[in-house]
Amino acid sequence: MRRLSAIDLQERLRARDVSVVCVSRRRAPSVDDVVRRLDGAARRLGLDLFTVDGDDGETAALLPDLGVAAVPCVLVISSGVLLERVSTVRDNVDARRLMAMAAASRPTLLPGAASSPPTSSPPATSPPTSSPPATSPPASATEDPS
Repeated sequence: MRRLSAIDLQERLRARDVSVVCVSRRRAPSVDDVVRRLDGAARRLGLDLFTVDGDDGETAALLPDLGVAAVPCVLVISSGVLLERVSTVRDNVDARRLMAMAAASRPTLLPGAASSPPTSSPPATSPPTSSPPATSPPASATEDPS
C-alpha cells in the first residue's frame, strides 16, 4: 500500500494500468479496517493499493470531480476512466470481489507480445527484383497497314 499526494493521484488517474485508490481519513478505526481488508485482497492478486487522505486540502479539491462524497471510498481507475466507485466494503468478501474486478480490468498482452511499447523502426523494404525492364513493341507492329 502506498499513500499518494494530490499530484500522485492526478498521475494515477492518467495511468494506463489499473489503479485501486482508497480515499481514507487518518486515525479513523473504521477506515483502517477497510484499508487492511483491501490491502490483503490486493496483495493476493498482485495489485497495488493506493491511499489518499481525504482531509488533505489539495486532495479534497479533486474528490468532488471523482464523485467521492464520504470516506472510505474506493476508486478503480484505468486510462483516466473511473471503472468503479464503492463506498462500502463490509468484509473480506467485498474486498476480494472488488479487487478481482480490478484484476480482471488489467490490460492483457497477446502471446508473444512485448511488454514494452514498440520502438519506431524504418519500414521493411522488399529486395529489388532482377526481372528485365518492360519493353514496348516496335512501332511498326502496332501500326495499322491500311
